[in-house]
Amino acid sequence: MTLTRGMKKLVAALCIAAAAMAVFILFLYPGQEEEIASTERELNMLRQQKKQLERFAAAHAHAADDVRRLEKQEKTADKLLPKQINSAEFLTSLQQWSRKSGIKIEKILPGEEKTYEAYREQQIVVTGKGTYFEWLDFLYLMEQDGRFIDIREVHGKADKTGVFEAAVTVFIFAAAS
Repeated sequence: MTLTRGMKKLVAALCIAAAAMAVFILFLYPGQEEEIASTERELNMLRQQKKQLERFAAAHAHAADDVRRLEKQEKTADKLLPKQINSAEFLTSLQQWSRKSGIKIEKILPGEEKTYEAYREQQIVVTGKGTYFEWLDFLYLMEQDGRFIDIREVHGKADKTGVFEAAVTVFIFAAAS
């Protein structure tokens, strides 16, 4: 069978097309598959990061509220454990509490300030007279001040009229410098 000129062109075109397809399949296609797989891996990683960011954004949607809450907690911490001992301020408060509770303060003896690794403390001994319930009110007012204090010792005696003469040893604290 002899091929006509048109058939020869057709066979030649088919051979060229087959050769081009073979080159594409053997040389270009594997590289594209690898690049597609790499791009899909990167796309999946970006999707995971997006999900993480969305979860983070949802968890911190009210960041301003968190900041306000943290500022409030910081103020509370500063009041509980101020940066300075401020014993003069505390002594003034002692006088105010004694007036409110009815205790008659006879002596206030501030001790030396001691510094430790994480905090400083100062001992203050308050001596006064009052009824049992006046002393309870005084101690309650002292504890309600909002400052961290340690009432380590209360001792005294009551006379026949019910007046309790007592000495209270209190420690006040401040953050270490």
